[in-house]
Amino acid sequence: MTKKEMFKKIIDEKTVIDPLIWLLKIEDKVDVSHKEYVIAMAERHKYNHKILKRLEEYFKLWKIE
Repeated sequence: MTKKEMFKKIIDEKTVIDPLIWLLKIEDKVDVSHKEYVIAMAERHKYNHKILKRLEEYFKLWKIE
């Protein structure tokens, strides 16, 4: 599985991954920062309010709108 395929599979999941877990376990495997992951999750699940609510703290942290 390529890095791009692995990242897409992670984005399709409906679980928001903690930044520390992302950094320690996933970032090296997919070459994507946690901020990029949060943005991709928000785009992928833009109609799922439960996921967007969980991402809200990261939006505030990085001033993402």
